[in-house]
Amino acid sequence: MSFATAASLYAEFRGLDLALPRERDAQRIGRLNVVLGKRMIADIRQADLVDAANILCPNLAPQTKNREVMRIAGAILHYAAQNDYCEWRRVRLFREPKPQTRAVSMELASALIGAAPEGKQRLLLLWLFHHGTRITQTLGITWETGISLRERVFRLYDKKGNRWREFPLHPELLEELSAIPEESRTGRLWPWRSKSGVYWWLRPLVQQMQVSFTPHMARHSRGRWLNEAGAGLRTIMDALGHDDPKSSIRYQSADVEMIRTVDEKLGDFRGKAPSVRRKPNP
Repeated sequence: MSFATAASLYAEFRGLDLALPRERDAQRIGRLNVVLGKRMIADIRQADLVDAANILCPNLAPQTKNREVMRIAGAILHYAAQNDYCEWRRVRLFREPKPQTRAVSMELASALIGAAPEGKQRLLLLWLFHHGTRITQTLGITWETGISLRERVFRLYDKKGNRWREFPLHPELLEELSAIPEESRTGRLWPWRSKSGVYWWLRPLVQQMQVSFTPHMARHSRGRWLNEAGAGLRTIMDALGHDDPKSSIRYQSADVEMIRTVDEKLGDFRGKAPSVRRKPNP
């Protein structure tokens, strides 16, 4: 069986349309078929996948090669092996550097918010730091479908999961949004149609303060702050809208003081053992 045939069967199993590849994985399969499509899956080895990754992703980072080539190629080969089209083989990924978060301190976040012009600019920074939503999703929020002051929630459409997600509104944002006159609570919440409109005023502000900051760094910051506050992985995943734990695990780090705080909550075990009643000898 050729790789292209195995890829077609895998795509059918996944519900991916290779003829009109709208999904990212379908596009990845199409690119893989250009390089490996005619090869017999029984003859494909690790070195062939590495060559394909280097051809399709020249000079790109290991994580990009894994995402665009190695993982999807491995999924196709493993699906073929599960159906007895070839022998199972382990696909080794490129070694990726340890993910780094680009979080800022709460002091810098407060300084940025305070330095931003009053109005929607300051409100946007307040939103990003409190909620950690992606800038593109944030700019698409509308009053009609995205905000419920009565329920104290906001909603975002998750394209990857093809569903709406609901999040709690932070009390500070709830107060700010409630102060907006009712007649103005229509249409888009923000006046900028794209992130380029945000950068038009944000870049000069950041340069003036001589700091490094992008809207996505607010998302990293929220994840780090949640971890420092003692939130578990599940909470961080839900707060940031992650489906894959790997996306949130980067925030799961603990320093000495965090461990010390947890130990203090556990308390002292001495003297806490329950008394054991011994049965009398018959």
